[in-house]
Parts: sequence; C-alpha cells; structure tokens
Amino acid sequence: MLRLTLLPLLLIIVVAAGCAYAPPIRQGNFLSQENVAKVDVGMTRAQVEFALGTPMLQDPFHAGRWDYVYYLQPNTGVPIQRKHVVIYFQDGKVSKIVKRGMKTQDDKEQG
Repeated sequence: MLRLTLLPLLLIIVVAAGCAYAPPIRQGNFLSQENVAKVDVGMTRAQVEFALGTPMLQDPFHAGRWDYVYYLQPNTGVPIQRKHVVIYFQDGKVSKIVKRGMKTQDDKEQG
C-alpha cells in the first residue's frame, strides 16, 4: 500500500523539478530610450552621469570615451537584447553619441 502512494508522489517531484524557474539575466547599465534621449551634444560629464548613471567602462587609455552597456537574456524564448551607447567627450563636453541596439526615431514611428 505504501508503494502505491509513494510512486505518484515521486513522479510529481521529478516532474516539478524539471519545471524550474530560470530568472532573466541582466547585466550592465539599464538604458531606456527616454534616458538616452536626454543626452545631447554639449552636455558636461556630470549631466551625462546624472541622466545615464556611472558608465560601465571608463578606459584609462581613452579618457574622452564612456561606454554604457546593457545585456538582457530573458530566458523565455525572446531574443537576447544588447544595447551599447558610447559617449565621446572633447574639452569636458559631449562631442559625439553612438547608439547600438537602440531604436531610432524612425523605428518608433513605424512600429
């Protein structure tokens, strides 16, 4: 009698163990469209840091460049998201902004 009740219980435990939750993996700076849009040419380093936070990478060999990197692996079948924003400074002010993996204004209007 004990075997008949133990077998279904063990089967439930084995099946439940296979359905383990895998949390999403997030790394880097969270880069929202709104926050990145706040950064503009001519801003100071303090203003950029206020808008986007501390950069992920500050290369000592390229003092005029800040890299903001964001990586998300949702673990739900949705493709991995990678965003990379590079801010270039000249004379303490933003001189150039390069966005990779971010939607452009044209993408927003179409979708």
